Amino acid sequence: MTAATFIGVGDEAVLTAGDGQVVLVKDKGDKVRSFTGASDFIYAAAAAPDGTIVMAGGEDGVLRVWNGRTENFSRSFDPEFRTLKQIARQ
Repeated sequence: MTAATFIGVGDEAVLTAGDGQVVLVKDKGDKVRSFTGASDFIYAAAAAPDGTIVMAGGEDGVLRVWNGRTENFSRSFDPEFRTLKQIARQ
């Protein structure tokens, strides 16, 4: 496990792992849902207080977003790589 994020004040948490796993579990550790699409080390996760949105990001720099109630993938945000010259011109 690389990160744990509790959802609201309920009994669920989002757990991430170094093998790309992002899972929703109950407080006793029972798996409720798995969120697919990540294939690399996941560093962090976040969830809306009501659990409707789950997000995770990791080694590849991509932030992935899922519907927390259906497991459906919503979208991803790829990192924006810029050179030092591009940053200096801002």
